[in-house]
Amino acid sequence: MIPSNHKWFRNLAIAEIVADTLEDMDLKLPPTQVDIAEIRRKYHAAAAQQKAQDHKPPKSSGKN
Repeated sequence: MIPSNHKWFRNLAIAEIVADTLEDMDLKLPPTQVDIAEIRRKYHAAAAQQKAQDHKPPKSSGKN
C-alpha cells in the first residue's frame, strides 16, 4: 500500500518501486546502427563550408 497523505513520500515510494522494477528487468540497449565516422565526416565538411561562407567578403551592391 502506498500512503498518499504526504505527496513527497508517495512520490519517493513509487519512484523506488519503478527504479527497482526496471533494474530487475535487466534491460539491454540494442546495438547501435550509427556510423560515427560518417557522421564525423559530414560534420567537419559542414563546419568547413560554414567557415568558408563566414569569411567571404560582402558582395558589392554596385552603388558608389
